[in-house]
Amino acid sequence: MRGSIDVKDETEIPARPSKFILAAAAILLAGAVGVGALAFRAIPQEVPDLRAPTAALAAARASAAALAISQKVASVRLMLEALAEKGGARPGRRNATRFAIRAFKKIDGLEQLAAYSLNGKTRWAMRPASSGSMMFPNSKSFLVAHLDTPEIGARVGAPFQPRGSKVWWTPITYLIPNSKGEPYAILTAFMNQKTFVPLMHDAGESAAFLTGDGRLITGAPVEAAPLGASFAEAPGFAVVRGQTETNGAYEGGGLEDAAALGQMIGYAKLACCDAIVTSAVTIPAPPPPKGEPAVQWLTLFAAGLMILLALGLISRRMLSRPKDPWLDFRAGTQSVS
Repeated sequence: MRGSIDVKDETEIPARPSKFILAAAAILLAGAVGVGALAFRAIPQEVPDLRAPTAALAAARASAAALAISQKVASVRLMLEALAEKGGARPGRRNATRFAIRAFKKIDGLEQLAAYSLNGKTRWAMRPASSGSMMFPNSKSFLVAHLDTPEIGARVGAPFQPRGSKVWWTPITYLIPNSKGEPYAILTAFMNQKTFVPLMHDAGESAAFLTGDGRLITGAPVEAAPLGASFAEAPGFAVVRGQTETNGAYEGGGLEDAAALGQMIGYAKLACCDAIVTSAVTIPAPPPPKGEPAVQWLTLFAAGLMILLALGLISRRMLSRPKDPWLDFRAGTQSVS
């Protein structure tokens, strides 16, 4: 049986594709990659919830400031306890006087020491001569507040300005019991209010240090803090006071606007002295979706243009002469009988 077979002339086929074919393939590949990347970016992205990390940050800030304040109050309380053991509840005790003199040198910010009877009568008071003359508070409400909570050994009171002074004092009271365990007298260390300002540094730019009954001791920013102001009736303070945990955070507003959202309020309750530290951190806005719509459309247009350009070049090449051996499989054949 005789027949014919068309055989491709191998000698006429280039050893590799022409530069044109390689360029067209590169353009097609670039266009495909662009479209694929755009399609991937078009997939809906999950928006991260930033409330949890913001709450953790607010709680950590409040806790750090509370720790620094607790350490300061603890040092003052230990001094008052030692003073009580040396007879500090009664005037004229030599050992107590000597101990008080040393306390002024060791405790930074200590302005004055005093002992009071339960009815508010001053038993004795002492202040270093280098600090100025003796000063007395306009009100002794800090004594009443401590008597209302006798189970608390040491208590931080609301700051006040003594008569004739521009300096704010913050009282730290210590309740002295008698032999029967009943309240007998109250020792008081009057601290310069500025002593607590650096201790609130870790609480952030929006923070407050309050007594257990809602009186502001210091806050941030310091310039806007109404020292001694009462927030006992403020909705925000009621929310903080009502928290069952000693340290945590919740979403809400400030002391005066508890219903407002958009920030996390971190808090820390100081069991040592019946006080509260708060720190407000604004919840950051979620990051914008990857890629702007205008950029996506521009990318899609450019990718489509590259694909059309590649197809146009290939079509023109196929219709032109001479034909590319890699695209024309009819060229260069010979009949074999």
